[in-house]
Amino acid sequence: MKRVLVIGGGGYLGSILSRQLLDSGYEVGIFQRFVGLIPEVESLAKHPNLKLYAGDVRHYETMLQPMRDRDAVIHLTGLVGAHACESDREESININCTATRNVIRACRESGVRQLLFASTCSVYGANDNVVSESSPLNPVDYYAKTKIASEADVLIANSKTLSTTVLRMGTIFGLSPRMRFDLIVNLLTAKACTDRRITIRGGGQWRPFVHVRDAGMAYLKVLEAPLSKVSGQVYNVGSSQLNLTIGEVGERIFRLVPDAELVIEPPDDLRNYRVGFSKIEKELGYQANVGLEEGVNEVVGEFRKGRFGDWHSPQYSTFIHDMRDYYRILAKSRVTT
Repeated sequence: MKRVLVIGGGGYLGSILSRQLLDSGYEVGIFQRFVGLIPEVESLAKHPNLKLYAGDVRHYETMLQPMRDRDAVIHLTGLVGAHACESDREESININCTATRNVIRACRESGVRQLLFASTCSVYGANDNVVSESSPLNPVDYYAKTKIASEADVLIANSKTLSTTVLRMGTIFGLSPRMRFDLIVNLLTAKACTDRRITIRGGGQWRPFVHVRDAGMAYLKVLEAPLSKVSGQVYNVGSSQLNLTIGEVGERIFRLVPDAELVIEPPDDLRNYRVGFSKIEKELGYQANVGLEEGVNEVVGEFRKGRFGDWHSPQYSTFIHDMRDYYRILAKSRVTT
C-alpha cells in the first residue's frame, strides 16, 4: 500500500483526489490549513486509511510529522489565479514559491521518495500555436510567474532519492465537495443559474479545460507509473477535445441554461493558448473522459436543488485569507472543530 500525503487535500481538486486515492487502496493523509472547515472532508475522518493534519505550508516544521513514513507527497495548495496573485504579490510569493521550497525540504528531511507538483497551463500565457511541454513559456500574469519559479525548484530537486514530477493542469471545472466559483466554467454556470446572465469578455481566447475528476486521475497515473518513467518529467493535463474558446464555453452553457442571457463585452485577459496532451496520453495511458456539458449539468443540477445559497461567499473561492473568514464560514455551516 502506497502512503500518500496530499497537501491541500481538502481543496477543490484535493477533496476529489483524496477520495480517488482512498478508493484505489492508498493510505492517505490530508494536510490542510483548516481541516475542520470542510464538512465533506470531515465526513471521511472515519475511513481507516485516512489521517487529517492541520498545518500551513509556509511553516516548514508543521509538515515534518505528517510526511513521516510517506512514500509520496502531492502538493496542490497555493494562491490561484491572476487576480488573487496580483492583489497581494508578497503573499503569492510566500504561498506559491517559499511554501514549495518548504515542501521540497520537508520531503528530503522525511525521506519521501516521490513529489508531484500541481502547476498550470497558464505558464504558456499568450501563444497562437498549440503548445506542448517543450514549448517556450510566456507568462502574462504574476500567478503564472510564481508557478514557473516553483516548477524550476521542483525539477531541480529531482534526484535518486526524491523523484519529482510537474503536472500542468488545464482550467479545471465541475462539481467538487469543496466547490469553487472563481473558475471560468463554474462561474459562468453560476451566473447563468442565478443572474440569468452569461457575460463573456472577448470570447476568442483559447483555453484547455479539464473536469476535476479527470484532473485527479492524472495524479493516480503518475503514482502508478515506474519512477524511472516520471522522474523529472512535466505533463500537461487535459483533453484536446476541450481546447475551447471562452466564447464557445459561453455558448455551450447558454444551450444548457437557455433562459439566461448571453452577453459579449470587450476582452480583459491577454491569455490565449491551446495545449497538446499527447505526452501524458502516450506515456501514461491517461485519458480525460468527462465532457463540458456533463460537468456543467452536474453543477446546474446542484443549483436547482438549492445546494449553493450564496455562491459569492469566500467559502467558494480559492483561499481563505484570515480567521475572520474562517469563523464566519464555520458559524454559517455549523461545523465544529
